[in-house]
Amino acid sequence: NYMKPLFHPTTGSHVAQFLTQPGHALLLTGPTGAGKGSVAAYIIAQLLGVEPVFLANHPHVLWLHDHEGISIEDVRNMQKLVQLKVPGNADFRRAIIIEQAETMSNEAQNALLKLLEEPPADTVLILTASYPGQLLPTITSRTQHIAVLPLAQKVLEATFSDLYTKTQITKAYFLSEGYVGLMQALLEGDEDHPLVAQINTAKQLLAASTFERLTK
Repeated sequence: NYMKPLFHPTTGSHVAQFLTQPGHALLLTGPTGAGKGSVAAYIIAQLLGVEPVFLANHPHVLWLHDHEGISIEDVRNMQKLVQLKVPGNADFRRAIIIEQAETMSNEAQNALLKLLEEPPADTVLILTASYPGQLLPTITSRTQHIAVLPLAQKVLEATFSDLYTKTQITKAYFLSEGYVGLMQALLEGDEDHPLVAQINTAKQLLAASTFERLTK
């Protein structure tokens, strides 16, 4: 059984369609905290036939994160990687995930474009982007697109009701606007999430006196 993330019905329908007829390049879009990484992991796990928890150490999965700084060298190493043969007969035997792909330089994006123009037969490439307009049009035109949409309040209340109070869930829902990744980070108190840090700063400013706000 796969650990399936929560999907908005439209997002879930598009993911199911992609898994029925998978392409070599997919772009997942949605704001920071939408849960794009979880959706990418679910899709890759389904295509490779493994549990999502094993993807981090999978020998044929390359996962690049924007906070590590995706460079032209990373893309060149990716190009070398896909030239290596992967054993087996499955249609997809290797996967590359690039989170927040729009943070790549134009040089790195142009190098990635070469890979998209001639994708290896056994490899699926998933890009995530909070600001897809910052990607080169030639990249977006060569990828299938799925928007990761926010979930309904009732769905998220049912999901988190065993772990948190209704007040905590309601507050987190309105702060996250229904985007499950951010909502979970808020409930868990994950200070490392960039939006959680911004929200906490905003809350502190609102709680401060007028004089304190003006001096910050």
